[in-house]
Amino acid sequence: MRNFLQIIFFLALCTFGYGQISYSPNPIDVTADKSTENIQIDFELKNEGTDTVFLAWKLEVVEQPSVWQYYVCDTENCYNFNQDVSSTARPNIIPPGQTIIVMFHTLPTDSEGSASYKINFFDLEHADSINVDVPISVNTITSSTANFDVKGLSVFPNPTSDFFRVNTGSLVDHIDVVTVVGKKVGSFKAQQGGFYDITDLSKGIYYVRLLDAKGDSIKVMKLRKN
Repeated sequence: MRNFLQIIFFLALCTFGYGQISYSPNPIDVTADKSTENIQIDFELKNEGTDTVFLAWKLEVVEQPSVWQYYVCDTENCYNFNQDVSSTARPNIIPPGQTIIVMFHTLPTDSEGSASYKINFFDLEHADSINVDVPISVNTITSSTANFDVKGLSVFPNPTSDFFRVNTGSLVDHIDVVTVVGKKVGSFKAQQGGFYDITDLSKGIYYVRLLDAKGDSIKVMKLRKN
């Protein structure tokens, strides 16, 4: 009995020692204008464990219009169109507590439609215990604030101490940062993959307001500055 308990304890130590990988934003659900030539979707992977991980990935196309294409850029390489597996010779290395940015690109070829993908990131040495599925949904429409689905818009990292990002798609034109009493303390031109610097702002709660090209508000999200 004692030996059995020792074995269980050892296995538990191994399992928790390996750590886990998290991603943000979550969910990743982007709507963009169908005329966007290249929809770039950035997300972060964070090593929540205590050991360095060496990540490779494989991608599953759940659904995608036949004329669409995609490609993935990780820390080591930008891969070919529609390549669904990364090079195990060039893994993404993430030390404990650190993050990397992965860029997923969709080329909708000026067509309306919906696509969904799943990218499985796994550690080369412990693929069964250290892995995460990152689902991605992409929708293209004819640009109009009235029919723009805002559910996928999110701000990340949140909280933050220096910068934030927004998975804007292509229909957001400007981004304002306002205080809880409505005072505007920051304004940015929206860019796909953009970093928005709030280093100079005091710690506290702010609101990120997304605006279209006409200046109409699309969505407001809370942001904490540490």
